[in-house]
Amino acid sequence: GRPGQRLDLVCSSPRASPDAVQAWRGGRDSPNIQVGFGGMGLGLGPQWCAHWTDHHFLMACHPDPKTCARLAGIANLTLLPAGVRPLDAFPYCERHIGKPGFSTFCEALSLDLGLHVVERRDFAEVSALMKGLARHGRHRLLSRDQLMGGDWQLDQPLLHAKEEPLSSVGALEAAEQLIRVGDQLCN
Repeated sequence: GRPGQRLDLVCSSPRASPDAVQAWRGGRDSPNIQVGFGGMGLGLGPQWCAHWTDHHFLMACHPDPKTCARLAGIANLTLLPAGVRPLDAFPYCERHIGKPGFSTFCEALSLDLGLHVVERRDFAEVSALMKGLARHGRHRLLSRDQLMGGDWQLDQPLLHAKEEPLSSVGALEAAEQLIRVGDQLCN
């Protein structure tokens, strides 16, 4: 085999903020917190926002229209408009609450966004992701019970990274390495 190569963050960049995203920001002094648990099967009810009335939450609209309509009535929650990726709203947020995930971690770390991460044991990458987060990102770890009970620790300081942050040029590094390997194989 070939020797391994360390890559920095592999991530996209936020798109320019559409007017719809800037409109919900207008005049708010409360911290914006993005919430994202896609694929984790959590049934968070509307009461979770009631624990943190001095914060404003953002999240992608749920695929079920009834759930989306129920969530739309929460005063301190804004559902992201269609076509706005969670990444596009990251620059306006102080923290993200969600599950461990490669893309979310890379995108959040590239923008120095604090992560509140809910424990997850059902996929293989969790250990590596959590070790990387502790080394390179500001974070807090939450149990599933804390999440469901509303103990999100938004009033607590984030734990500091143990090492320097990573740069966000991992995709370019990977492409360059692939070109080098291709050149070596073809010559």
